[in-house]
Amino acid sequence: MAQPRSVQVTGRSTYIISLPKEWARSVGIDKGSTVYLEVLADGSLRISPSPSGRREQLTKVIDASKYGDVSSLIREIISHYLAGYNSIKIEYGAERKDLAEKVREIIESSILGFSVLEGTATSMTFYAVLDPSSMSLNDATSKLVADALHMLEDTLRGMREGDNGLLEGVIRQDQLVDKLYLLVAKQLTIALMNPVNVRDFGLETPAEVPHLFLAAKSVERIADHATIVAKNTIDLLFEGGEIPPNILDSLEEAIELFRDVSSALTSPNKEKAEKVAKLIERVGRGPSAWEGRYTDPRMYAIVESIGRIFGYSLDIAEAIIDVSTVREAAKMLRNR
Repeated sequence: MAQPRSVQVTGRSTYIISLPKEWARSVGIDKGSTVYLEVLADGSLRISPSPSGRREQLTKVIDASKYGDVSSLIREIISHYLAGYNSIKIEYGAERKDLAEKVREIIESSILGFSVLEGTATSMTFYAVLDPSSMSLNDATSKLVADALHMLEDTLRGMREGDNGLLEGVIRQDQLVDKLYLLVAKQLTIALMNPVNVRDFGLETPAEVPHLFLAAKSVERIADHATIVAKNTIDLLFEGGEIPPNILDSLEEAIELFRDVSSALTSPNKEKAEKVAKLIERVGRGPSAWEGRYTDPRMYAIVESIGRIFGYSLDIAEAIIDVSTVREAAKMLRNR
């Protein structure tokens, strides 16, 4: 509950308020103690007994016997990683050693800087060896976008040139995009768990987080659909099939749209948002109307995925507009 305090003035320019006695005692503040003041994004003032920015070290012990399959255990580990846990210990019986090795393989190949550094016959402990702050949210998002764009470009080139090597490279690169997405998601989650420090993540207000999360997820899904297109193209080319020119042209248009939209993602502002609003009108020219023309399930999958790339680009565009509007509103509230 908010406690009112009267502001006193000493000298000519120093403002003074008293601290609640119960709070001061509970955090160990006494006469002569140093406290730290921080102006927050919403214009309020935070007083703390120690400098902010240092995060609590979180640990978790998970009993693998409570999970019936690998996928459930993987989801549990990833959820704790996203929540900011620094170490996760997995305990299992000796008879479940094979499951533990499978989990270790999947986690270490799916998450950046999250590795087993301690193990016994019946347990293993993952440690976050990469500090999320070592790569800024903006840099991680930029890298995520760049890798997804490269996947799309290599997919189109591989389809046109019949280059299986390029297409297989797209499939391998999807794993890196997944890792970057999880890193971005973790940073956004941590920012939302401690919203008073959102500016440390390059954000103006916590209200940006859900929109940026949607945008990052949309980028990750676009990379997934590039992989689907690449896999099905490899199968078609293996059987001597060809990709119709209209499909290639549509994918090229989808790539151009994604390139334009994603360039406005890492530094959203009103001017870029207006540009994105115009790009939205182009999304309707996707190939969804062609799906009924193809009876081959692989060609159908390719057409459907190109349509999804258009759709997810639209989601990104809308997220940029939303972030720009949220920032405008936050600025207005601070200036009142």
